[in-house]
Amino acid sequence: MKKIKLDNFELKVIINSSSSSSSSSSTTQIPYENVSPLHKAIEKDNDLHVGLPSTGDVKVLVVPVEIGNNKFSDEDLEKIDLAFNGTSSETGYESVSSYYNKCSQGKLNIEATITPVYSTGKSESYYDTRYLLGNDIDYEILDNSLSLLEEIYDLSEYDYNKDSYIDGIYLIYSCNYSSDDLSPWWAWCADYSQNKNTYDGLKTNLFVWASIHFLDDKPNSDTSININAETIIHETGHLFSLDDYYDYDEFTGPSGGLGGASMMDSNVGDQDSFSKALLGWSNHTIVNGEGTYTLRPSESSNDCLIIPLRENED
Repeated sequence: MKKIKLDNFELKVIINSSSSSSSSSSTTQIPYENVSPLHKAIEKDNDLHVGLPSTGDVKVLVVPVEIGNNKFSDEDLEKIDLAFNGTSSETGYESVSSYYNKCSQGKLNIEATITPVYSTGKSESYYDTRYLLGNDIDYEILDNSLSLLEEIYDLSEYDYNKDSYIDGIYLIYSCNYSSDDLSPWWAWCADYSQNKNTYDGLKTNLFVWASIHFLDDKPNSDTSININAETIIHETGHLFSLDDYYDYDEFTGPSGGLGGASMMDSNVGDQDSFSKALLGWSNHTIVNGEGTYTLRPSESSNDCLIIPLRENED
């Protein structure tokens, strides 16, 4: 392990990391092609911008953010690397890369660059106070870190669809998370397209904010999971512009969301067929009349039926 100091960054270079090559890496880059109905609809709206492209070889930035005395160890940085670039066997579950490579049936390969550690020099209590005063602390940290990153990286490599926005950014903070509504220490995907600053000529758009300690969660005490990236995988769904499918308000409309049957509902399992169709991953058949339709398991084939809604002609 070699450590290099660079301004507010502490760069820890991992030698011979077990996840140095992602399970979804490719030697010939897949050219970008927008096959996503959702993204095509977004592109037609001048006030909206596509986040993460849903096909091709996409590179994302992952910034480890140190808050106060909560320092990242070498093991922590290796854990973050595996959570994004590792194989199923290395994580005991899926990494962001392996999960979305499987979901898309090979149409999407995500390669995460784990940047130098960004130390804010500020304590948790400092950010708690600013958050309670209505300040977007994640925006501040994103801006400060990108101002340094543009001196290290060619950020044009992180704009795969060439829309002048950085495709995907993750801020992984070092302190523990909290479910307190008055705390900024939770996980979310935020939109910072209103940011007037540019970095290597690129603007910011959607980014993820999450604690490294989400990776330690053991769903149902499942000890086979070494690194649990499910929260970050869920938030990555928002980078594609997918919505949450769980029930925000049980007293408005039907209750229950999707009943836990989708990653965008309960952070478990596969992405649902509706989401796959939106992102251009589905192997769908449009039902135009009576007949026999054969569906293979969605998780291994992305098969689904699309049944057009027709008004009652009576």
